[in-house]
Amino acid sequence: MPMYPYHCPKCDKDFDVEMRPTEVGKRTVECPSCHEKKVTRVYTGFFAKTSRKA
Repeated sequence: MPMYPYHCPKCDKDFDVEMRPTEVGKRTVECPSCHEKKVTRVYTGFFAKTSRKA
């Protein structure tokens, strides 16, 4: 399953949550350190590796 990065503004910590793509936006995420529920998702770049040559 993919890992999604989040940031807690209350304790200023970054953490990752493992969830299915269908759960993103529907599931309530809370900070594992302070249990704050108002966390923000951090958007990062990604790359896809395929067996096809360009």
